[in-house]
Amino acid sequence: MPFDVIGILLTTAAKKGLEAAFTQSLRAKLRDAINDWAEETSKTAEIFPEALFSNIEFDDQGDLEKPYLNQLSKKFLELCIPSQEDWLNSLMEQWRFIKTEQKDKASGFFKLDEKTAQHYLQDLANKLHKIFLQEEKFAMPYMAEGIDKLSEKVDRVLVTLDEQKYLQRFRSIPQNLELNMVSYKIICDAARSIALKKGLRFSTELHYKNNGKMSVLLLYSESDNLNFDAVFEINENLLRAWANLQDTVLNQALSGSMFSMPLFDSVEQNWNALCTFIGRIAELLYPNSRRDGAYSISARYDLKRIGIPIPVTSNYDQNSEEIIFMKLGNDDHVPFLTFSESDLNQLTRIGEAEAGGHVAQWLYSKWGPPTVFPN
Repeated sequence: MPFDVIGILLTTAAKKGLEAAFTQSLRAKLRDAINDWAEETSKTAEIFPEALFSNIEFDDQGDLEKPYLNQLSKKFLELCIPSQEDWLNSLMEQWRFIKTEQKDKASGFFKLDEKTAQHYLQDLANKLHKIFLQEEKFAMPYMAEGIDKLSEKVDRVLVTLDEQKYLQRFRSIPQNLELNMVSYKIICDAARSIALKKGLRFSTELHYKNNGKMSVLLLYSESDNLNFDAVFEINENLLRAWANLQDTVLNQALSGSMFSMPLFDSVEQNWNALCTFIGRIAELLYPNSRRDGAYSISARYDLKRIGIPIPVTSNYDQNSEEIIFMKLGNDDHVPFLTFSESDLNQLTRIGEAEAGGHVAQWLYSKWGPPTVFPN
């Protein structure tokens, strides 16, 4: 399955705001360079390219536990081109981690001595840095490269005046931004305006806390009913990325995330994210699908089918090919509704709100109005 280096090293919130900078063309070039390097290196010591970017997780503050990888991620977030040293330090950090964690189970590359491994990883670091430099003028108009000269750091910014204002505004977002309902209202009002231009005249907002953090689920429809055409969740991470933006930039970011920028490229490439996305919307809209507080997703990649538990109040045909039974909570025989590959393909190449609307309408057609709303 193709992997996305940029996607791995950015939080979900950052990905939404930086799609314009990190194009699919750039991501593909990085992926191809890593694959070519791994193929050549494997002639000496076997290495799977995905291994170098495995076991990378963010904490609750959106930071990576590994300092050099975290620094690399911050460079992306600040729209600065990582240096060769940034790449090498991060790659060596991963190499040492995997070598220590997997020991004898690791592939041959992680059994090399450190000096030899560094020689190969320096080559990869040079290649990745070169791709950024070559792509800078065409694919990354918002990015800057820091240049150290005469003890003076100079930012060479290849942007228009408006883009430079955007860059400075983005960089000035306070990390300790006070999260309050006023900030949510500004963003929710902007989102409602965007939805209205799409002909979605009716809107509903669900405010709630998820793991102690504020979130809001925005639901839009063409008619005054609970069969929603668009569903979009905003959490605290997104608020931090958007709350301090000027109106015009906020509208562009929101519009892109909701309707313009595809959330998923393909079922194969975004399988794990699709599972999480469908399960998340289903659980929010139909909370009585939990059993004893437990919730899970059926993910059959071999069949390209994703299943979610049916609400306890919903009827179903146990002989339907869409229905499977699994253990959930203390119940060993819980019915799950599954979606086929053709269903899942409908979620690709569309924006997040539109994809969420597809999921909501599927569930409405099977289970009726969302049970999160009182009768």
